[in-house]
Amino acid sequence: MHYKNLGPMAVLGLLLFGDSFSTAPVSAGLILTPSGTVVIEASPIPDEARVKLTSGLISGVENFSGRYFGETKGDIYVSENGHLVFAATAAGEADFFPVPLGSSRASIAPLWEDYLLIQSTVDQPVNNAVLADYSPGQYLAVTWQNVRLFLEAVGGQQFPDTNRSAQVVWFEGDTTIRGFEFKKDDIAFGYVPHTSGTDFGDITAVAGLDKGDGTFSAIQGTTDGSLNASQGNLLAPGENNFLLFRPGVAGATPSIFTADSFQGGYYRGAFTLTAVPEPSSIGLCLVSVAIAAGFSIRRKISRFSCSKRHHCLINQPKST
Repeated sequence: MHYKNLGPMAVLGLLLFGDSFSTAPVSAGLILTPSGTVVIEASPIPDEARVKLTSGLISGVENFSGRYFGETKGDIYVSENGHLVFAATAAGEADFFPVPLGSSRASIAPLWEDYLLIQSTVDQPVNNAVLADYSPGQYLAVTWQNVRLFLEAVGGQQFPDTNRSAQVVWFEGDTTIRGFEFKKDDIAFGYVPHTSGTDFGDITAVAGLDKGDGTFSAIQGTTDGSLNASQGNLLAPGENNFLLFRPGVAGATPSIFTADSFQGGYYRGAFTLTAVPEPSSIGLCLVSVAIAAGFSIRRKISRFSCSKRHHCLINQPKST
């Protein structure tokens, strides 16, 4: 493409236009685009294995200072089964079986179920994975992306394709994402359904925060965080929706929450992020503005040049 006849602002517009298409969009339903390190790509053996994030696997996570029920956690493990925990699997412990909140097992569970991450093959290429991303001073994010249920296959057939995804974002500091102001120690859950709408498949899951001493904060609409296939609407599955847990004390209700949303040390609620225009729309707007500005500047320069040239011709001494 030749730029020399457009002017500098028009050229800038075209460059911005091209660059706008390289911006990765946020995955529908999730707070952040899944990124960072793939910590689990296929279900480990034994199935109950957990991966320690604070072992140098994710740079800097060992210094993460986010608080959980008012305490910082020295070790953070991720389970393939949709939750974070703070200890390695104990002997005989069944990590794949969701335990209702209020137990002795501390966990952060956006969607604790019995997942199966399939190894990609030529016959069945898949893109399931568990990813972790740490932004120092802002958040620790873990995403269970395109995860299948262990019992989802029927009669020896291949596992069905799925969009089922869950994400937890644990905030280390005040952070604004797409117009929403998250506060230090907030914990947010984002979701993508199995197919569409509120369909998360035939789940028997647990979702919420468990301190591990009987104290817990469940997602609203449940008694102890337990939910089934008919309750997918409780997971705020809309494109820009998410669930938020904010630490606090009873009676001192944060402005965006209701007083009756308090449970176990956290206020709970469903909220919406500000929608982001499609990259193509942003690019077209930038192009229109920049090119218009470029041509405007070029016309002014042309007029000035002509005026100056005319003035010079008038005042030029006559030849003799």
